[in-house]
Amino acid sequence: TLTTLALLATVYLDNYSMRTLGDSYISNAELTHFTQELTETQRAMETYINYHTFESIDNYYAGKIHIEEICDTMQNCPSVNELRQTEYLVHQLALSFIYYSNKSVSARRANNTEELKEYFKITLECYNTLMSKILELNNLRLQENAQTYEKNHQYISFTRSLSIIFFVVFSFTIFILLYLIVSSLMAPLAEISRVAERVSNRDFDIPLFNNKTTDEIGNICNAFD
Repeated sequence: TLTTLALLATVYLDNYSMRTLGDSYISNAELTHFTQELTETQRAMETYINYHTFESIDNYYAGKIHIEEICDTMQNCPSVNELRQTEYLVHQLALSFIYYSNKSVSARRANNTEELKEYFKITLECYNTLMSKILELNNLRLQENAQTYEKNHQYISFTRSLSIIFFVVFSFTIFILLYLIVSSLMAPLAEISRVAERVSNRDFDIPLFNNKTTDEIGNICNAFD
């Protein structure tokens, strides 16, 4: 039972570690996708400001919607945890980027050069800072996932060692039990064989077995007596 439990625990931790590692790749892939959305939205905004095309404004609004959807899944309040706090800052910077990029687009539509210059500058600052924070968040997630994986790996190593110990102890116990059982069967047979050899040599100065058991050995002893 203990060996089975240890084996099941090892399998569970193996699967859990694989899921954790898979989740880490997913979380980093999501950040990569978020970065791509931001880059494409920023590029669409700049294209619209420079060329005032319908395609660029459509691309900008589509990208803005995707960014807002991703922001809804992020940490939206301050935290004492470094990773959660960094994610919160990314969330806030992304919202600021959307806000000031909207201002820049509106200023471009109104042909307000002064406001466009001011808001576009702030938008670029938000974008650059946001990219830096996303990189920081990505590294923090990798570190956290690596620590979690290492911790799980230690648990797996422990349970594997425990399984091996249980298996060795279990095997040794079975061996001892089998040895005792076989010995308990072979000892009377060996004694019967020894006595039978003495009788065959016409040595009848031997005690009777007087075996009181009703098993096969007892029947042989009684028949011999």
